[in-house]
Amino acid sequence: MLPVVPRTAPTFGSAVRWGGLGLLSLGLLLGPNSARAAPKLRVRGESSLSARVIPRTTGTEVRGVLKDDSGRPIGQAHVRATLRAAAGARSLPPPQACQTTERRQLHASADEVVVDTDGAGSFCFLLPEPGLTGKLQVHFEGDPLYGRSEVELDIDGSRRSLSLRFSPEPRVLSLDRAEQSVCVETRVEPPLDSSDEVTPIQLQLTMVERGGSSHVLTRSTITPGERAELRVKATDLGAPGPATLSVQFTGTHALQPAEARASIQRTVRVVLSLAGPVTADSDGATLNVAAGSTLGAVPGGAIEIVAGESSLGTAPVTEGAARWTGLIEAPRRSEVSVGVRYLPDAPWYLPGEPLAVAVPVTPPSPWRALPWVIAVMVVTAWVIRGWLRPGRRQARMGSEAPPPSGRPSLEVIAAGPARSGWRGRVADAHDGNPIPEARITIRVPSFGGDGIAASVTTDRTGRFELGHVDSVEGAQLEVWARWHATLVRPLPPAGEMGIALISRRRALLARLVDWAKEMGPPWSGRDEPTPGHVRRVAGRRHAAEVQGWAKGVEAAAYGPEPLDEQREREVDQQEPPRVKNIEPDRHDPARRR
Repeated sequence: MLPVVPRTAPTFGSAVRWGGLGLLSLGLLLGPNSARAAPKLRVRGESSLSARVIPRTTGTEVRGVLKDDSGRPIGQAHVRATLRAAAGARSLPPPQACQTTERRQLHASADEVVVDTDGAGSFCFLLPEPGLTGKLQVHFEGDPLYGRSEVELDIDGSRRSLSLRFSPEPRVLSLDRAEQSVCVETRVEPPLDSSDEVTPIQLQLTMVERGGSSHVLTRSTITPGERAELRVKATDLGAPGPATLSVQFTGTHALQPAEARASIQRTVRVVLSLAGPVTADSDGATLNVAAGSTLGAVPGGAIEIVAGESSLGTAPVTEGAARWTGLIEAPRRSEVSVGVRYLPDAPWYLPGEPLAVAVPVTPPSPWRALPWVIAVMVVTAWVIRGWLRPGRRQARMGSEAPPPSGRPSLEVIAAGPARSGWRGRVADAHDGNPIPEARITIRVPSFGGDGIAASVTTDRTGRFELGHVDSVEGAQLEVWARWHATLVRPLPPAGEMGIALISRRRALLARLVDWAKEMGPPWSGRDEPTPGHVRRVAGRRHAAEVQGWAKGVEAAAYGPEPLDEQREREVDQQEPPRVKNIEPDRHDPARRR
């Protein structure tokens, strides 16, 4: 006779877990003098129970496994089984232990079987009654750490059991990959023999969200006993975060239904880029950073600005944009190289490579030294003159080249002799870095052909030199680079030039900002408008054309893929006309004001 275990009997494992949780609650929530009014904190995870019925010649074998919501096994837990026939609940035959089950793990009463899971969360027992039919209710009642879970199994000796197993079991699905491959192994028990009719079966792969909603990812038809490979597009996997992957078989006249589940994490990598010019004055430097992924703008998290091993501060990310302002002091340098890295607020957002940014540094204001100057003046006159001498150093600093302006420009630095041609340097308007392989072209009006009078490409330092071309009215200088917006200006006089280009991403954002400011409220407000703001306003006003354009700008400007000339042109062609008489809907707060 097997021992009877009451339903409320605690296991040793559950007692240890509850004791540890109680100590954690006391350490975190209770002060030294508040033991009499101690609130109880209970943190419970989810449990997942899977089981199957295998018909044997000696009876019915029941196998299963109990795991938590992260896929880890739950050991030393009670799993209960109750049989229900057509006429209602009925008694179970005394269970027998499987080869993998020790006898002490089995307990029985008149109406149920209780089996303890092993260290791998598995359990198994045999009901020694051939021809047993009905529905077997298998459930885990939960404990202080895990919630309840259950499964219902059909006992039908006329149908074989089909087991499903992920191989390997997926843990993380990267949404950065265009396609994912999930493999499932099938096994028939008892095995099929040569006289059995083998018909194909269909497996269905389903994504189950935490809230309970689900959607079918794909289906596959295989022969029982084979290994199935199911391919899923990343666009069908949903948003980043935890979920459950379920593969299901609905059953046939020869095989029982089956299901296997795996807890997964859907991840995406975050890429940082500059979303505006880096500015600096005596009050500090300002960085505008865009946080994007293959799915578009990142909704949250933060950025951290670091210089060497020192952290200069953080700023929150809201709808893919972050703005950091802080003081950077470097009296002997005109710029400082800092790193910008992403700090996720959820484990499914993976930080990409840190962004390196050159920040211009404004020399500290001379007014900061005024108290020291006054103190020295009191002591002696020659110390006063010593303090005033650094004025010549300030003049030399002022004569250096100014920091990048952040705007596209073509400036004549020094005029040259007539017919001497043009030379100069092409650089990025924000970080000042040279742009190699940029193409400088002189175009003249022409009734036929492309009108190219001369063309040259910059070297690795961004420098170029063009020979003399006879000046023609309407002649233009065109500067093109692969990842920068094309600059077109009237052909300047011969001499030395400085040319600054902005990236195609920033050019798109600048055109959106100009559009919103010209349209006025509610498209623009106190802060600089963003693609997300324009998209939301367009949604409220049912302006589908504007909404589609803003989405295109957001994907092109914040996406991880480089923005080429063709893609920039496609987004530009979607820009709606600048018509200010778009009537707001009646729910628009701007209209009520």
